[in-house]
Amino acid sequence: MRYSAELRRTAVEAFKFHTVGLMNTGIDVFLFIALVHLGVLAYAAQLLAYSAGMLNSYFWNGRWTFRERTAGGKYVWLKFVLWNIAWLGLSSIGLFLLEQSRLLPVFWAKGAVTGATLLLNYGVSRSWIFAVRKPDERG
Repeated sequence: MRYSAELRRTAVEAFKFHTVGLMNTGIDVFLFIALVHLGVLAYAAQLLAYSAGMLNSYFWNGRWTFRERTAGGKYVWLKFVLWNIAWLGLSSIGLFLLEQSRLLPVFWAKGAVTGATLLLNYGVSRSWIFAVRKPDERG
């Protein structure tokens, strides 16, 4: 019985995380396309669009998806920012390589890089950023 309750809780959490992810992706892609069409370099557009999605992600995942897991941990924001800076760097390198190699047009490259984040981001968010803390770590 306990296993099925935990499985259900994890499924609901994953659903919420991916719902937030869809919002983040919408913000990210919309801003990226708008900025590129306005003449902003793809890498600068990537930075700005990703940052907007990142802020949305922190807000909704912290207050909705993982609310019961974190209970206001001290280092959640720091871990979130560090992970997203690392991932921004990796995704920017991926975007650069795909665009420069001419393997994909810039918008398809953006889609490929964005899609690559899905499972990895959930795993890192659940197990590290918004991890369940022991009672003696709350405070």
